Amino acid sequence: MPDSGPPLHAAPLHLGLSVPGQPEFLGVVRLAVAGLCHRLNVPLDRGEDLKMAVDEACSHCIQTLPGLERIALRFEIGRDGLGVRIVPQPAGGPLLPPDGPPPLGLVLMEALVDVVECLENPVGLRLTVTLPSAP
Repeated sequence: MPDSGPPLHAAPLHLGLSVPGQPEFLGVVRLAVAGLCHRLNVPLDRGEDLKMAVDEACSHCIQTLPGLERIALRFEIGRDGLGVRIVPQPAGGPLLPPDGPPPLGLVLMEALVDVVECLENPVGLRLTVTLPSAP
């Protein structure tokens, strides 16, 4: 595997990825998250946690939203954190039920990453992990 290279912590950076809203494309999402975590020197266990949480968020979108065409992901790299916005397109309704217990996938996401936010505009989820300090 190639070296991870110099850290990307120098300034905020935004990367985007859009995949069809089908389970067959989740491997592409997992590969993108793994590659970015490697490039940012995220510890292996934290990178695996983020990869699993993003996979779960995308799977939840696919299962919850009929008529889902695409899933847009926006990676937000800052000095101390890596955020991933997962935005279903078109949204087609709420991702989380307003009443009752949270879905099991959301509980899993909250256990895996530092912050899970439900976005209202555009509808989606934002997952954040804290990055190790830059050298």
